[in-house]
Amino acid sequence: MIHQINMIIHISAGTVALLIGLIPYLTKKGGVQHRRFGRVFLYLMGVVVITALIGVMFYRSRPFLTVVTILSFYTAFGSYRALQYREQGPGKMDLLATAITLGSALVFLFMPSEGQVVWHSGVVNYLLGFIFLLCGYDLLRILKWIQLARLWLLEHIMKMTSAYIALLSAGTGTVLTGWEPYNQILPALVGSLIYVLILVNYFVTRYRS
Repeated sequence: MIHQINMIIHISAGTVALLIGLIPYLTKKGGVQHRRFGRVFLYLMGVVVITALIGVMFYRSRPFLTVVTILSFYTAFGSYRALQYREQGPGKMDLLATAITLGSALVFLFMPSEGQVVWHSGVVNYLLGFIFLLCGYDLLRILKWIQLARLWLLEHIMKMTSAYIALLSAGTGTVLTGWEPYNQILPALVGSLIYVLILVNYFVTRYRS
């Protein structure tokens, strides 16, 4: 009974988050609607991540969902924090989040995977690699080895987009079971393309200005 309630809350929050999450992209950046619905998306992501963790820890463990849960938490939190520290750069709270995420990913990496063949291993490895890459970059920022003050805006955009793509990947990977492994691979590929487009647009815009 508790598991069913947890699943209903998880699916409902995830579905609404996918819809709400589009609004900040379609409204004026930094405007009232952008900030309002951005906060709502973060709250919903918090519900999604908490219910996902409950499901993973107490009911069933799936590699893909575990990795996506880690990625969703870290990118959503990182996107919010980028707006808080801005030019000052990340601090101790961000270091703690990076350490927890990196440690969780490392523990998961060395866990035995026998019998967990439901999810495509290539997607799991890809997402783990993305987590390690992101944590590595954040550590360089925390250690002040990367000190470009303007990067906070790019971090906010990239990490929020990552959280949305992770949420979409979890949804398609869970619901569209008849389309395996494409239901898991395609969102990751689309997400990668979006990251490239964001980076190109960001730096082209900065160069022109």
